[in-house]
Amino acid sequence: MLKLFVSFYLLLVALYFVDSLVIEPIVISAYQEALDEDLARDHRGTFILLETLHPSLSATQWQQLLENISNESNLPIETRPTDQWQLSEGALTVLHKGETWVEDWEEDLVYRLIDGDVVARIGPMGTIESVMDVDGLDQFFLFVVMGGFTLLGAGWLQYRLKKLEQATMQFSNGQLDFRAPTGYLSVGGINQAFNSMAERLERLFLSHRHLTNAVSHELRSPIMRIRFQLEMLSDAKDDETRQPHFIGISDDIDDMDTLVDEMLSYARMERTEPLLQLNNVNIHSWLAEQCNHLGCEVTTPIELQLPPEPIRVEADPVLLARLFRNLVCNAGRFARHRIVVGFASERLSCQLWVDDDGPGIPESQRGGLFEPFTRLEESRSKQHGGFGLGLAIAAQIARCHRGTLEIQTSTYGGTRMLLTLPITTSLDISTTLVRH
Repeated sequence: MLKLFVSFYLLLVALYFVDSLVIEPIVISAYQEALDEDLARDHRGTFILLETLHPSLSATQWQQLLENISNESNLPIETRPTDQWQLSEGALTVLHKGETWVEDWEEDLVYRLIDGDVVARIGPMGTIESVMDVDGLDQFFLFVVMGGFTLLGAGWLQYRLKKLEQATMQFSNGQLDFRAPTGYLSVGGINQAFNSMAERLERLFLSHRHLTNAVSHELRSPIMRIRFQLEMLSDAKDDETRQPHFIGISDDIDDMDTLVDEMLSYARMERTEPLLQLNNVNIHSWLAEQCNHLGCEVTTPIELQLPPEPIRVEADPVLLARLFRNLVCNAGRFARHRIVVGFASERLSCQLWVDDDGPGIPESQRGGLFEPFTRLEESRSKQHGGFGLGLAIAAQIARCHRGTLEIQTSTYGGTRMLLTLPITTSLDISTTLVRH
């Protein structure tokens, strides 16, 4: 902090002297005529009085008057004939025109012709010594106050930087949930930028951990089944006996291929948020088209509940279609008789939901379902299909649209997957994603 204070203080002192020695003379020279005119007008009344009194007073009275003025005021007055003043030709020209000539603006030194060839001079400005001491004391306190404020500013900045440094060290030591303080402890936008970076890195680290831990488990099962099928093939005597094993191996390879594709998609989306290709989507016709396509994948009937007026939203239709497919297919695995898709729009947001009449999801288990490789079945059985990546990918797509994905209880007793998106312009969303 000492280095910071010294550098700030020296900078302020340097600026003070630059202003006094460089900037102030330049400004004075630029406005010299106006300053001279202002000073001349300050003393014009005094010169008028001198012009009036000089003819009516004797030499002794006049001299006594000037001595009294000089003794009692800080601006002494002296009169002499023109030839006794060492004046330049330019000054004489000004005086003979009946104008006031300013010799020194800073010293208050001015001349004027008051009677015939008598020239009066006012100045130079006098001061009381104690006042000069006060002025020097004022300058001293100015530097003290500047130093005090600089010290406070440097100390406060150092304190906020220390807090940011502590947050950085805690995060680098593995405390991924540690964040830099915000509000009045923030250093500009650095703390918020650090927290955004920390949140993204935390998601990446957790995603990498999930992928590393889950891949071994997810791949082990199909690999063991393939190995078992191969052993069975070696004992098979004819093609009819071998055929089921070939089919089993092919199915397991398909499962592995699907798993790898989903893992790559999730990892790619976690690593870099995609730049959305936003379109103005008519949600009525878009949902009808999507439900028609998904009718081939989901055996449960899909019902649409839409408002009567057509609604258009700004979204990436490809990513939104993938999100919607994941939600509907997830509902199809658990629904008994119906899946209901609804949509509603408010002033600042719109909501899309997928309801089912299945067994529902306990509230205590909802929070972790958006993490990769998380399924309700602890045994990770494939009774309902899937690898536990569908909802994680859907949550990522919602986050890319600056939206949220929540799990609620549907009106039919099962689960409601609720997607909430902000209503905004495409320019706003694109700009936000580029900044991230």
